[in-house]
Amino acid sequence: MSATFLPRLQGACLVIGPVLFALSTFFWPPHGSYGATAAALIVISLVFSDDRAHRCP
Repeated sequence: MSATFLPRLQGACLVIGPVLFALSTFFWPPHGSYGATAAALIVISLVFSDDRAHRCP
């Protein structure tokens, strides 16, 4: 693995996670609950989200 792979992967994840979460809002029904597609996109976006902010120092 190259030395630049991990920073590039982290950068991509910082973009992919929020984009998928934002995309999921287009699959919400008018009454505001989650459908199966929106829920799946939210779960996948959480996989890509950066969790460093939630860790204790």
